[in-house]
Amino acid sequence: MKKKRRYRQAAAFLLAAVLILSTGTGSSVFAEAEETEPVTGQEQVTEPVTEPEIPTVNEMLTEGETSGESETETEPVTEPETDAETEPATEPETEFVTETELETQNMPPAQVQSAPPAQNQILEDSAKTDKAVQSVQELIDALPTAEELKAMSLEEQQAVYEQVQAAYDAYNALSDEQKSQITGAEVFDELFAVFNSMTNTLVTVGGFNVEGDSSGYSYSSGILTINNGANLTISTNGQTADRIVVASGATATITLNNVSIATTNNNTPIDVPNNSTLTLNLVNGSQNTISATSSSVTDCGSPGIHVPSGAQLTIQGEGSLSVIGASVSSGSWAGVGIGGRAVGGVQTGEACGTVIILGGNVTVSGGSGGNKTPVGIGGGGSWYGGAGGTVIILNGNVAVTGGIGRGPGASGSQSGANGQGIRPSSSGSNTYDVYGNLILPDGVTLPGNITIYIPEGASLSLPEGASWPDNITITGAGEISPKRTATITIDQQAVNTYLNKTYDGSPVTFGSSGYTYTGDATTPEITITWHSDSNGTIGTQLDSAPTNAGTYWVRVSAAATGFYEAASEEKQFTIEKLEPIEPTHLTVDVNSMTYLCNVSGGGQSYICTTTDAEPELNDPGWQEVTTSGRLTFNNLKSNTTYYVWYRFSQADANHDASIIRCSTTYKTKPAEYTVTIPSMALTAGDSNSTADIAIDRSKTFNIGYGGVISVFAPTSVTLTGNTGTTLTSALLVKKNSETEYTAHGGGTIISFDQSNYTSNRATIRFDQPLLAGGGMIPAGSYTGTMTFTISYSESESTSGQ
Repeated sequence: MKKKRRYRQAAAFLLAAVLILSTGTGSSVFAEAEETEPVTGQEQVTEPVTEPEIPTVNEMLTEGETSGESETETEPVTEPETDAETEPATEPETEFVTETELETQNMPPAQVQSAPPAQNQILEDSAKTDKAVQSVQELIDALPTAEELKAMSLEEQQAVYEQVQAAYDAYNALSDEQKSQITGAEVFDELFAVFNSMTNTLVTVGGFNVEGDSSGYSYSSGILTINNGANLTISTNGQTADRIVVASGATATITLNNVSIATTNNNTPIDVPNNSTLTLNLVNGSQNTISATSSSVTDCGSPGIHVPSGAQLTIQGEGSLSVIGASVSSGSWAGVGIGGRAVGGVQTGEACGTVIILGGNVTVSGGSGGNKTPVGIGGGGSWYGGAGGTVIILNGNVAVTGGIGRGPGASGSQSGANGQGIRPSSSGSNTYDVYGNLILPDGVTLPGNITIYIPEGASLSLPEGASWPDNITITGAGEISPKRTATITIDQQAVNTYLNKTYDGSPVTFGSSGYTYTGDATTPEITITWHSDSNGTIGTQLDSAPTNAGTYWVRVSAAATGFYEAASEEKQFTIEKLEPIEPTHLTVDVNSMTYLCNVSGGGQSYICTTTDAEPELNDPGWQEVTTSGRLTFNNLKSNTTYYVWYRFSQADANHDASIIRCSTTYKTKPAEYTVTIPSMALTAGDSNSTADIAIDRSKTFNIGYGGVISVFAPTSVTLTGNTGTTLTSALLVKKNSETEYTAHGGGTIISFDQSNYTSNRATIRFDQPLLAGGGMIPAGSYTGTMTFTISYSESESTSGQ
């Protein structure tokens, strides 16, 4: 059985475009894999089968012209036996069929098949198997999706086809077991389906070579009309006077690949009417020239590319483009390079639409002659110049002669509105100037690492939802939208230093050292406001900085600038109530058993107690101090621990009402004194034999409040003689300045306290001894001893100044 071999349509298209001449019909080429049938018989001879080479377009055209639709029969091959001899199979020839024939044939979907691997090939090394699977998987993973393929240029699609072919051949070379390990193989069907749907051909219409879907254009009477959705590649063989006109309301893309148009009769070479959008892609290395040539008439000159108000033109790519408006004789208006038409008479020139240049080497100039020099890009000239429209130039190498913006008018005051846009600045590279109030169209993004200057009165707005790149610097006094984010950062340490404080009677202060502004290069107006606290959140604004104790908020606000939003930050702070000041340097007067301490300021009260229980506010021992100075706690007991307390005399919103105990307790010294009672022997009955009882002032005397030193003695002394006889001698006392001795009646002889210890004294002697029962005292020596008792006592202490 023999079967014809044909190349599939997709393969033919992607390898090269078939030229369809205007005088004839070209042939599309298809490819189909060969099938084989085994040879019957005792012996089977195997002929090696090779994958057919896909011819280039030149080979196909040459062969098609010479051989027509010749067919080549292919002998089937059979599987070899063990010792079978092999004979090479002949190279299959190619059969060409016309598009008409293809329409009548029921062709299967395009696919590429390679010869099956030899049945007897055995993979001995599993590592090689894994490597083969991994290699194929990598090839598949590198393939684009069907949607990505559709969006590519023809050159990119050609490269992808070769990539798909290589991946598909490698996949088919795997065993079934290896194929089962592959994921994503369904992409082959998806991509081949896209290739099969493509019917782009290179067609010459008029002066243009057009490559792309034929539904995207039509040609008549020197005008190539571009329809909505068209994506075409256009070139010219030399210069043409034909024109390109975008259909009204259409959105189209044209790739210029060495196009040269020089119209006659003042016609516009490329016309983008109102409500239409055209994108021109400049092929890398291509040279494209668009020129509106003047005519003998004196009508106003046409633009090189007509872009009126409501239309949009985008130029991008890496090729070159030169656009020139039509020149005219005197008394008329020359045409702009790109933009609105010039209009004669006392009228208004046509306004320019939106012109966007994103790449390429582009030169634009208006025509010469006429009333005034036209702008390169912008409104048309007339008695009243046309508005400048929107002109955006980003990236690329662009030179515009005549300027950008409003069209010229009969006088300067009659020029049109300048429009809006952004263009490279003359001040340096990577610097752009904004004029007017520009809103960037959707899909237009700003390049990075540039500086944009926006003068006062101008503005630049991004499309809705877009944000500013971090690596763009914006200068000038204009406006942007959305505004960039500025920040105010309040230093918490500054809050602690200047705002968190104790009431001192003065309002808080907060200066520029307490916060940091980040945003506009020129710091805007900064406002500091003070607010009440509302359950832990910022409350109502106060008229001035707070003075009284309480919890408050400070807010630092930066005004919005042309480029940055307003910014603010708030911090909470507290003015604590003033606590009373603890007395310092407490000391004890060694002579009066008192406390002495330093106190600061007035309005505080102090008390000294012998327990650590907080005293009552109405305790009479509180001492109020009105000025700073030395405070005395006197009338204290000796050898006693005391606690000193202090408080504000009058508590209020700014003064804490607490009664606070000093951090240290204090203990008075033990009472210290020396009473002198001479130990010498006195002679009873001798009026000159006396002794004094007094305080020894040469020794320390320190007693507590109410301290009394008392000396006690019996009323008489018993004298015992050597005969055993006892006598009694009464104790006689004379105090201080008394002149007579009196008999001691028992108990206290004399007492000493803080007031009399220096002067008080008692003189004692013994009266004539008496024999008990009376009678004469036997002669002999009599002696006896009297014991004096000394005691110390204190009354309850009080404190006072």
